[in-house]
Amino acid sequence: MAAVEAHARALAGDRGRVVVVDLPGPAMVRVVLGALLAGATAMPLVPGATAFERRHLLAGLDVSRVVTDEDLEPVAGSLAGEARVLLATSGSSGQPKR
Repeated sequence: MAAVEAHARALAGDRGRVVVVDLPGPAMVRVVLGALLAGATAMPLVPGATAFERRHLLAGLDVSRVVTDEDLEPVAGSLAGEARVLLATSGSSGQPKR
């Protein structure tokens, strides 16, 4: 839980904006939960998504940051906000949708 709270503090400035999470496995879960605690909208990316799929999924979104392995250093902040998650699917068409 301490790791989730640290990510929430690190993402506190992203409240109300989209935080894209480009991490594998447990790290992705911790950052998504931290983003939710910070009041941001979390959008986890599918591992292995192509560049085209990523561009299509992110087009038109107010993305405040993309969290990758290099971005896991926490910074000071406060916890607040409404929790939201933005998920994408390709459905039967094979084209990414949000």
